[in-house]
Amino acid sequence: MTKALTEVPTPRDDILRILLSSQSTSLRSLAIRGRIILTDELYCALRDSACKLHTLEIRRALPEDSFTKPVVWGCAPFLRHLQLYLCSPHVASTVTALMRGCLGLKLETVTLWMNGARSDETDLRPPANLGWAGAQLEKLDLDHFLPWEMECFIPIPTKLLVATRMAAVHFTKLIGDGAFPGLQTLVVSDRWKSSVQYERDYRNLEETCKTRGVEFRCANLSNPHPDNSTMKEPIERVCKCWFLRDLSPDYHPKGKGF
Repeated sequence: MTKALTEVPTPRDDILRILLSSQSTSLRSLAIRGRIILTDELYCALRDSACKLHTLEIRRALPEDSFTKPVVWGCAPFLRHLQLYLCSPHVASTVTALMRGCLGLKLETVTLWMNGARSDETDLRPPANLGWAGAQLEKLDLDHFLPWEMECFIPIPTKLLVATRMAAVHFTKLIGDGAFPGLQTLVVSDRWKSSVQYERDYRNLEETCKTRGVEFRCANLSNPHPDNSTMKEPIERVCKCWFLRDLSPDYHPKGKGF
């Protein structure tokens, strides 16, 4: 793994390094937020030594090449809840690692929000012959993914799917074509239902779910924590995707506007 460091390591990096070196086998939950630079050494320490994590949340810090090699994480036997926000790895690489069980065979909830980079190859997908190695997820929470990125998630089996910032027509087609095997409940933002612009898309998605036997619900996701497994504070980002803006919660730091 190689990458150029464009920022000077902060005290947070030192704290994480000390934590991983002294408490790696004791950690059960870890949230990495803010500007932490995961150097090769620090990333490998997280991947290999934090071996008993039950919950892992990473915001921004993952390097682009984190999942390019099929390396099983040390916490894989124990990890149940994974949350990745604004991380750089290509969506196809992330899904491939999940499907191979590199991050665990007993994951219950996976949250992926606005991951990837502008330079990502748009034709890259997980291997077509790759099956899901672990147990079916209890919940998959996806936010802000383009149509080609959504196609990477098709084979992930989950009982509950929470989906926001998706291209409406394309997403409805995926659901109709059998994406997300074993899906029992789909939850989207109530802006699907309340927006005149997306009224037809809402009806189409509702009918698609009925045909497939999937419970379809709309929820007020303007405050981005639909349940306790999702981040409990607004995420700092701006969305300029015109076709996604009205299908999603508001993540402005002040809680209003984009």
